[in-house]
Amino acid sequence: MSGHFSGKAEAKAAEREGEIEKLPAKIGQLVLERDILVKASGW
Repeated sequence: MSGHFSGKAEAKAAEREGEIEKLPAKIGQLVLERDILVKASGW
């Protein structure tokens, strides 16, 4: 039974790792969009 739970934990950890790797790209995209909107609004 413990093997069943550890498999789920490992899958969750791998999923989280994948999300963490995507964060810098997402942050860069959001900063770029913000900069474009600020420039368009005249701030």
